[in-house]
Amino acid sequence: MRALLRALLVLVAGLFVLGTAASVYLALGGAGDAVRTLASGWDGPASDDPTPRRFQVREGQSAAEIGQALEQQGLIRSALVFRTLVRTRGVESKLGRGEYELRATMATGEIVDVLVAGSVARGRRFTIPEGWRAAEVAQRLETQGLVKAEAFLAVVAAPARIAPFHQLVGEPSSLEGYLFPETYEVELNASAEKIAELMVRQFDQQFDAELRRKARAVGLTLHQAVTLASIVEREAAVSQERRLISGVFHNRLKAAMPLQADPTVQYAVANQNPRAAAALGFWKQELQPEDLALPSPFNTYQVKGLPPGPICNPGLASLQAAVDPQPTEYYYFVARQDGSHVFARTLDEHNLNILRLGTPVAGAGGR
Repeated sequence: MRALLRALLVLVAGLFVLGTAASVYLALGGAGDAVRTLASGWDGPASDDPTPRRFQVREGQSAAEIGQALEQQGLIRSALVFRTLVRTRGVESKLGRGEYELRATMATGEIVDVLVAGSVARGRRFTIPEGWRAAEVAQRLETQGLVKAEAFLAVVAAPARIAPFHQLVGEPSSLEGYLFPETYEVELNASAEKIAELMVRQFDQQFDAELRRKARAVGLTLHQAVTLASIVEREAAVSQERRLISGVFHNRLKAAMPLQADPTVQYAVANQNPRAAAALGFWKQELQPEDLALPSPFNTYQVKGLPPGPICNPGLASLQAAVDPQPTEYYYFVARQDGSHVFARTLDEHNLNILRLGTPVAGAGGR
């Protein structure tokens, strides 16, 4: 009798467990397989490879699609387990779009946490070197798949769209000169306005109150200082010469002499035909007599004083040199083939330097 009773109890218990399992299976929408795989450790790391990998969650992508992509890329063992964890945690609508840095050594639950938090979503890094003009920056951004060059240049030509800019310099017609050279990281879907604003804010931080005080002390507005710095940037191939080159230009400005800076002519030539300029690397190396005669407010062989705005985006060292020039008696310089310069006090000395060097590469008054 006791044996029969024991058998009945085992049968009832078995039916209860079966019913409970069936209920769980139905409640999870067919996730019974996932429960079994969870119990087998399928929510653990997919491999022991710690290499970081980029994983993108697109707008409107479902948890099932995300899980499938994770499994296909070898980041998780089972898309079914991923979907089950997301559903049981109630976070299906919280998986943030963007690009994430994940590792196959992460458990499935850890990956769910990352996608929900969005805390390690990473953008794309790009570097803008000193001395690039806005068109070169735009080309770099398009090459890296961030924004179209045309869209970025449209923002450059409409500086009022960038909040910190008009507070800095009023109403100049371009962001040229204020796209601070630096390494940046932005979201993959960052707009042209967002990227430009990031660069301008970096300029605002770097060109600090002390540099602005120095600019006023040498009689320059902020915009004039950046314009002069952009010319120094393009002229100074040797870093140690920046302040001396700046000193020469300050002397010429005070004496009402034309700056005769070749980079300003290169900029003016490029502005005539931007498409052709891009093919030439944006800076025409061998200027011809007709280039020096080009009618343009940026041609400092034809127009005295500073051009109306920067010709490139200068780095911090050139900005510092523009507002802190080295006192000098020089009014002329001409470039050697290695990029360094020979300086002169008078035009006769300068012409003698040109004869000694042969064909000049560039320099104030060197034509």
